[in-house]
Amino acid sequence: ILAALRTPGAFVLGGDANQIVHPNFFSWAQIKSLFWADPRMTSGQDLQVLTHNFRNGRKVTGMANRLLEIKQQRFGSIDRESNFLVDPVGDSAGQIRLLDAKPSALQALNRQISQSTQYAVLVLREEDKAAARAVFSTPLLFSVQEAKGLEYPHIVLYRFLSDHRAPFATLCEGVSKAGLGAETLTFRRAKDKGDKSLEVYKFFVNALYVAITRAVESVMLVESDDQHPLLDLLDIRSSGEEGVQVQASSRKDWQKEARKLELQGKAEQAEAIRSRILQDQTPPRPVFNARGVEELTRKIFIDQVVGNKWRQQLFEYAAF
Repeated sequence: ILAALRTPGAFVLGGDANQIVHPNFFSWAQIKSLFWADPRMTSGQDLQVLTHNFRNGRKVTGMANRLLEIKQQRFGSIDRESNFLVDPVGDSAGQIRLLDAKPSALQALNRQISQSTQYAVLVLREEDKAAARAVFSTPLLFSVQEAKGLEYPHIVLYRFLSDHRAPFATLCEGVSKAGLGAETLTFRRAKDKGDKSLEVYKFFVNALYVAITRAVESVMLVESDDQHPLLDLLDIRSSGEEGVQVQASSRKDWQKEARKLELQGKAEQAEAIRSRILQDQTPPRPVFNARGVEELTRKIFIDQVVGNKWRQQLFEYAAF
């Protein structure tokens, strides 16, 4: 790709080692090695660490930063470039809530958010969607890998810890709550260089980090296991059954949302909006789009179908 540049050096690369949820083997060290191996690329290139967060509210950013601290205490620093906490830019405080996953609370939450484009429900993996669909009727249901690159004012995380207790509990082993809450991260490698446990648990901690940072204003964790050790380390406590005040989105809002998701390749959610919310149906008449007209001309001039029906339709289209 870089060899295709008309002007060598006219490019920007960006990445976040804390957001790897696909097995893409991204590594800043390997990228730097690539540049050092080619003297034409090394000249004039510098690396900037972008620490400002323009998306998330302060509490959402605080939760994400605390997760990064836990990750570093448990596994050590990933690399020098990724060894920082994020600085929120903006006045929004945001909100973090923990809701018990009992049926009455879930039914109330579903009634409130199912008609709003402001709330999206996230599950850890694709196979977790079926259980979430049995609870939530919103078409805005994503796995973490699907949600990468998206943002919503409010995010509901459904049973991340309860359904995957063991790996998230392992993440907490040896982490001291007293050592959390720093303003900066101090670079430190893992004590045992042969310890590859980060590779085993990287998906879980990174997926939770990505899920949290999809929220602009608030994150709601729906868990049945409210005694999970990670909740204690993140300093998150149950907020009771206090409901959320949600205004139903207009048809136009849902149309915009479907179009946006379609352009981003989220065909499953876009189709769910059209079938469940917009209730789009095929009209009981011929649809004269490009494909329909092409079929008409083929029937008339190539297949030479007997009868005047198709010729009349093509004539009416041409006249219109």
